[in-house]
Amino acid sequence: MLHYLVSDNQHPIIAVIYPLLLAVGYWVYRHWRFDLLMLAGGCLSCIAVIQTLLVKALGGSDAGLFLLHALLLLGQASIASIWLKHVQKGQTP
Repeated sequence: MLHYLVSDNQHPIIAVIYPLLLAVGYWVYRHWRFDLLMLAGGCLSCIAVIQTLLVKALGGSDAGLFLLHALLLLGQASIASIWLKHVQKGQTP
């Protein structure tokens, strides 16, 4: 599914660099220097990439697909907010 991330004019190394940058950013802002805003930005980035991949993979402009994408977006945002709340509770003294 990662081949949808790389279009004709982009280098395929992007599909390798993006997950590495996310992993490094997670470690830096979760374990080394705690910053909830940067973790939220990483969550937003993941949601945007996943939604883009799903739109490209499923294609079409059917109303049912639009509803599916909206529901998946709501689910992803809910999961991200719940995870961020747990991270914040674990980091407060």
